[in-house]
Amino acid sequence: IIECLIFLGIAATVLCRLLRFEKSSAIIIVSALIATAPVFSETFMFIYCADSYCFAFLSAILSAYFIDKRWKDTKYILLGILFGVISLSLYQAYIAVTVVLIIIRTISDILQRNKQIKELFLDMLIDLGIVLISMVFYFILTKVILAINGVEFASYKGAGSLTPINILKNLPITLKDSYMSTFNFLFGEKILYNNFWNRNILNVILLAVDFILMIKLIIYKKIYNNILDLIFLLFLIIIIPICINIIIIIMPDTRTNIVTGPALFLIYIFVISLIQNNISKNIINRFVIVSNIIIISILIFTYIMSDNATYLARDEVFENYYSISNEILHKVHNLEGYNSEMKLIFSDNIRYKSKFTKMANGMIANDYETWNNIDGIWLNYQFYDRYLGTKLNMGTKDDYFHILNTEDFRKMPQFPSNGSVKIIDNFVVIKIGLGYYKK
Repeated sequence: IIECLIFLGIAATVLCRLLRFEKSSAIIIVSALIATAPVFSETFMFIYCADSYCFAFLSAILSAYFIDKRWKDTKYILLGILFGVISLSLYQAYIAVTVVLIIIRTISDILQRNKQIKELFLDMLIDLGIVLISMVFYFILTKVILAINGVEFASYKGAGSLTPINILKNLPITLKDSYMSTFNFLFGEKILYNNFWNRNILNVILLAVDFILMIKLIIYKKIYNNILDLIFLLFLIIIIPICINIIIIIMPDTRTNIVTGPALFLIYIFVISLIQNNISKNIINRFVIVSNIIIISILIFTYIMSDNATYLARDEVFENYYSISNEILHKVHNLEGYNSEMKLIFSDNIRYKSKFTKMANGMIANDYETWNNIDGIWLNYQFYDRYLGTKLNMGTKDDYFHILNTEDFRKMPQFPSNGSVKIIDNFVVIKIGLGYYKK
């Protein structure tokens, strides 16, 4: 976790440099967002790969940072490609972070009126082209490494069928999913639990305020004077949800969640970039700036609270699982005729929902201690070994289906009733639930 915090701290610093955030209020908000964003608090729960994911996030930002500096020296292009490949190698979903930051930077340049629209458009295409080169290099390197080791390309989430034709064929569906995922993140319950903390209402207010801010900027910067400038600006704003969910476009079988949608929280970074461009000091602009800061600060507070609720939920699930496992072990050891050579058959997963779940982020807080499928049953071995100091002799899947189809199993009551732990055909059977009858 310490490594993760270091990576995230560096990422916050580079992000502020990339987007030219100079005001202390903007820097503090960006740092607080990264420190509390559910994408990272949920990532921490995957302790075996959390450091890699956080470094992937840092690499994605470094890629965008060096690409932005490419006009200074060719080495920055190479560094942009290098960190793009590193980010993709660790977790492909983080490519969205690089793409969205390029879009936000381009929008900022339009509002600052430092370059002609044709130059900005060409710059953006070159930047995105460098990202594409990173993806090509990653794909080639992956293919070469797999070929050397005699391993086939995985079909996880549709990666095995990744072709331009498939991407284009699925585009109507994936474009819709991209906008729906962004909507659900801001207002729904499918990606992040918003209702309990009224985040959906806060986000409605935030978007309404920033709609006013965008209109003010278009008028103040006189962008409406050039129809191409206005069209390009609106186009970039409209495609932000697509860029955020670009992994859905590339791999249609993927569904956005808190961990696979790391660019979702960049929506708030975009809001901060709009505030940075708002240099007018009239009463309306001051109201818009203060409103944005207050709303984002409240959102950060809700993230802190829901992060803590997530950790409390996971702890409660663990404690419940630990207590039940101890009770099961006690019943097993007291079975007449039991010996340590006997194989154990758990009929189902131990399913328990914490009272903190509705206050949590979602996703991890909804999980049980083991996977919620038939394979999760065999994870009991790891839990009993790690936390109870007992090595279980687990039955195979063939043993499992054999036992579940016996009359003796069907007549057994469910745990914790007496008779819910029983020896059948020389197997110790623990009937937790009805189980999975189909192979």
